[in-house]
Amino acid sequence: MKNWIPYEIGQSDGEWEAKWLFLGEQLFLEPFFEETIRICRRMPENKGGNQVSTPLRNLKIVADELESVAPTAFIFHISRCGSTLLTQLLSLQKENIVISEAPVFDSILRWKHNNPEIPANIRRHHLENTTRIYGQKRNVHQVNYFIKWDSWHLFFLDEIRAIYPSTPFIFMTRDMDAVINSHEKVAGMHAIRGVLEPIIFGYTLQDVLDMQPQAYLENLLLKMLDTVHGFMAVDNSSLLLNYEDGMFPNFEATSDFLNMRLNKTALENVMQRLKYHSKFPKEQFEATA
Repeated sequence: MKNWIPYEIGQSDGEWEAKWLFLGEQLFLEPFFEETIRICRRMPENKGGNQVSTPLRNLKIVADELESVAPTAFIFHISRCGSTLLTQLLSLQKENIVISEAPVFDSILRWKHNNPEIPANIRRHHLENTTRIYGQKRNVHQVNYFIKWDSWHLFFLDEIRAIYPSTPFIFMTRDMDAVINSHEKVAGMHAIRGVLEPIIFGYTLQDVLDMQPQAYLENLLLKMLDTVHGFMAVDNSSLLLNYEDGMFPNFEATSDFLNMRLNKTALENVMQRLKYHSKFPKEQFEATA
């Protein structure tokens, strides 16, 4: 099933299944994963009676049939710290497959808390097979593969590291006050109490309800930063980037860390993209206090 991905998983008549989406020639170039999905939904192969669902166990069959690129690096972040722009810069190079916060990865990881009856080894196998399918080599140029995880996936680091012991991890952080200010304008789902399972963050539901929204967000960000620094203290394959250092220096640091050579054209494309908003590529970027 080349050019197909499992974009959603769920239960039907008591059995777990994957819903598949045909990508055609569409690459993951948009800032958000869901933007690419919306484009692909317009294709005839994805409309009406053409929609494809299979038992989830078929992920392994598909993964084994595809030529895939091994993950080059995983990008983790505390949110609102430049990770979207970093993935946009990486996606400018035709050699790179860049997957940004695909919901299917989130669904499998969160089984640990909302479907604890699913054994850890089954979660692991489905995550591995899904990762391989998303990393399928769809043209001759693709040799690198990046996944940007959701911010709360920082609390699954040990689980992901156990599956990928040698894959470089890149962590992105930012001044906490700036992150809070951004969420106060438009809150991310993890920044709203109770939207995600509190146990992900080491809270009970009552813990969350007892906290004021501001205190909840502050505590959550502190937990994220502590998790990043604690993990890096014992991990030998990690890079820490800070938003305040600037996006081009962060991009250069990433390229150096991964031994990625950039030609003149690639650098020119990066500099041009940096002039525009990370999430709205047609809008020129204007820094705000």
